[in-house]
Amino acid sequence: MDPLLDAFDKAIAEVATAERAGITRTSGGEPAGHRLAALRRELELGRERASETGTVDAEWLRVLIRSTMEWIPDTRLRIVAALGGIARART
Repeated sequence: MDPLLDAFDKAIAEVATAERAGITRTSGGEPAGHRLAALRRELELGRERASETGTVDAEWLRVLIRSTMEWIPDTRLRIVAALGGIARART
């Protein structure tokens, strides 16, 4: 298996778990459903690009991690850790 694609799969699975668990609020108290869905879509697109190119855009990943950290509730930091796994796998 490809470590980069595996890392994407783990991150997508973490987001799906949060969606199934019904995470309803962001750390700021706003509805989280649309943000989780958007994050999942972004990860799926990133995985598709990575499967085609074998790489991930470092700036895209930095922005994704930072923006996710702004809203993700403390109870779901595993998502951020999984995004970090993508960063580690790309090197």
